[in-house]
Amino acid sequence: MEEIGLSERCAETWTYNVLHTRRHCAWARIGHHGLWNVLTNDMDGANAEEAGNLNPCLACGEHTSGPGFRYAAGRTRRSSGLMSATPGHRAKCTRSITSATFR
Repeated sequence: MEEIGLSERCAETWTYNVLHTRRHCAWARIGHHGLWNVLTNDMDGANAEEAGNLNPCLACGEHTSGPGFRYAAGRTRRSSGLMSATPGHRAKCTRSITSATFR
């Protein structure tokens, strides 16, 4: 992962974040986008409601995995004001992340 600019610790943090969010937010994702759309990866739509609240799928990830990611990296993309789809954003990972981080 170093060839794309992630240290081993950062790569572990990102990987664990993705796996943790997938495990704990699958039903929120299916409920928001619909099973067929999730299966076919057709999940376009607004990331936030008109009032500014994240859609249920993103909110689940932010609330479920965000604290652990923030602990390891110091911030999340959204708390930095960056869109979640921004490629190449690399927070500096200063701590190791484990399953205990999310408890």
